[in-house]
Amino acid sequence: MGDTLTLALPHLRPGQEAYLCGPPAMNAGSRLRLLAAGVPAHRIHLSDQFTEGGV
Repeated sequence: MGDTLTLALPHLRPGQEAYLCGPPAMNAGSRLRLLAAGVPAHRIHLSDQFTEGGV
């Protein structure tokens, strides 16, 4: 068991986008973990970037 990000990290594939939605502190921590896992910053999207039609 673990948090959602811990469970998802082993399943990340090159080219995938990551969408984070939650409290600012959680998003910041998750963003750092995704960067450390090799997800490029331009593929990480935070909830304040979301729009009704997409990112």
